[in-house]
Amino acid sequence: MVAQIVNKNQPNFTSIFDKFPPQSMAAEEAILGGIMLDPEAMGRVTFLSPEHFSLKPHQIIFDACKQLHEKNLPTDLMHVAVWLSDRIDYTTQNKITLLESIGGQLMLAQLAEVTDAINIDQYGYLILKKYALRCGISVGYEIIRLAQEFN
Repeated sequence: MVAQIVNKNQPNFTSIFDKFPPQSMAAEEAILGGIMLDPEAMGRVTFLSPEHFSLKPHQIIFDACKQLHEKNLPTDLMHVAVWLSDRIDYTTQNKITLLESIGGQLMLAQLAEVTDAINIDQYGYLILKKYALRCGISVGYEIIRLAQEFN
């Protein structure tokens, strides 16, 4: 009986650890596609950074667009593809290009097809919100880890 009472009073941590972190793939894809289709789009989401995106390929693509934009170069599909193909992904053992690591030119083309550049700034704020939630969850996990270590 005592074991049942103790178990009822314990928080159920397993239910929070098996969920996906907050993210909006649709918003991320719309922003990336919009940037490659609309020359003015990158200027509307300068408040974003690559780490705000939840997927590594999306981070890489956004970083490419940001670097091109900072050099006053177009962020269209061809320029982004060339930029990515000219750089090596040193995080992999095979030393493949960044273009190969994100899924190739087909991935870029697919992003350009599923875009809505009209609300790109609003999508950017949605991505920031999801990023802030992921950061909060990360801090919570760290607190739990430290509490378990302290025990």
